[in-house]
Amino acid sequence: MNKILQSAGTEKVLSFTVLGAPVPWCVYTKRGARPENHILMAAWQTQIQAAAIDAMIQQFGRRQILTDRPVRLTMRFFRVPPLAALGPAKIARALIQRPDLTNYVKACEDAMKGVVYQDDSQVVEFLASKEFSENTAYTTILVENILAEEGK
Repeated sequence: MNKILQSAGTEKVLSFTVLGAPVPWCVYTKRGARPENHILMAAWQTQIQAAAIDAMIQQFGRRQILTDRPVRLTMRFFRVPPLAALGPAKIARALIQRPDLTNYVKACEDAMKGVVYQDDSQVVEFLASKEFSENTAYTTILVENILAEEGK
């Protein structure tokens, strides 16, 4: 029987917060032109990179690609609810409106490529949520190495 690698837990690599409303991933070109949403996404990805670099400097004293291992991402995307979404039922309906959670995740994965990890193919596991905050939009990101051990 072949032995395979299995998870032996995780170790924290980096934790940081990005202020401002999250922006979903979008296609880079549409019929040869960049859509307006791409400009907003690129600006948000720059914010993610800056927040990651600031956290690296605060936590490690320097900027460097932190891992070449498989990683787990835990991301919480907080938005301010629309004014019309007062009451639990309306909040629940507002949460399931676009943008899709996976598009937020993809924008974050792409932004951290070459900054936190070498390539977003290293992301082998993620936990993500789309939530509302009372007054401030922000995103929290936790990057963890997945530790492996030989299976039986």
